[in-house]
Amino acid sequence: MPVKDYTKETDARIVIDDLLRQAGWDPADKSQMLTELTVYGADRYKPQIAEKPPDEDPAELIRETLTIKREITEGLERLLKEVEQ
Repeated sequence: MPVKDYTKETDARIVIDDLLRQAGWDPADKSQMLTELTVYGADRYKPQIAEKPPDEDPAELIRETLTIKREITEGLERLLKEVEQ
């Protein structure tokens, strides 16, 4: 009888193992599978601190980006002319 309850870890492992076997993997082969993952304790945990978003005007950033793009395009067009000569 197939496993229908995926909310329990043990049942989920059965389903995952079956899917791995169908894909040609051997869940018991340690050279193919990582079965343990190191979980560090709270003393090694370093919380992420979100940075404040920039105060720059998005429209100004877009204008600056377009200017840079134009400068790059112009430089590449000049370079192409030199290479083609």
